Amino acid sequence: MHKGIGGIVKLSLAVIAKDETNQIDRIIHDYVQYFDELAFAIDDKKVFEDFSKAYKKIPKIRFYNYELSDEEKSFGRIF
Repeated sequence: MHKGIGGIVKLSLAVIAKDETNQIDRIIHDYVQYFDELAFAIDDKKVFEDFSKAYKKIPKIRFYNYELSDEEKSFGRIF
């Protein structure tokens, strides 16, 4: 068990963002106070780089570049 806010369990929010990157700032603003970590997987490299740079001084907010698998590409969305 990981210790987090007030010595309780560490709580993380994970988001896979595809075509909804305009919501990332809102999600951060609305939920940052409730979680020990916010993790975003972003499929657009430029958006990933922009957000990584914008929030680099806030260690509890993390961004990961997500590449769609061939199966996801052929299906047209993330499962």
